[in-house]
Amino acid sequence: MTTVPREVRLAEPGQLTAPVRSGALRRGRRIRLNGGFAAMSLVTIVVAFLVLFPLAMLVFGSFWTARPGFPGTFTLDNYIKAYTDADTYRIFLTTVLLVGAKTLVAVTFAATLAWIVTRTDTPFRGTLEILLTVPFFIPGLLEAIGWIMLLSPNSGTINVWLKALLGLRATWTRRWRNPLEHPVPGRCAPRSR
Repeated sequence: MTTVPREVRLAEPGQLTAPVRSGALRRGRRIRLNGGFAAMSLVTIVVAFLVLFPLAMLVFGSFWTARPGFPGTFTLDNYIKAYTDADTYRIFLTTVLLVGAKTLVAVTFAATLAWIVTRTDTPFRGTLEILLTVPFFIPGLLEAIGWIMLLSPNSGTINVWLKALLGLRATWTRRWRNPLEHPVPGRCAPRSR
């Protein structure tokens, strides 16, 4: 015969519950005040300040008629101007279409690679699995500089190669200056003596 411990009691017929200690429901979990908790609290406060203060100033500046710190009044004119402009909605539509297309391509590519890694006996599956996580660790700025160096109109590796292969030349004028191609004298490049 099986015996039921004394501290286990029947809540309803056929249902067992664990014992409830007196005071367990009244007291919350205690916070241990030690060096680790103090350091983590300090880091949390500093990071929260560094994130929330600029965000608050940005929101404040969007409602203020002058730059923050200068005399001005609260207004909704900035929002009215932005959301009554047709270009705003054209930009929203372009963004939605671009995000949708990129997501569709990325999900298709990722699902295919995930299937290859998990369901096939492809050689070097372990290496491929590790290499698939590498893009998560590359900063966006580094990626942007890499694409500029590959696709820049005059000195990009891919564009120079395609121009030479297809016999093309650029027929449009750039409106911006790429500091990697044409440094501004005296600013990006060292001054000559």
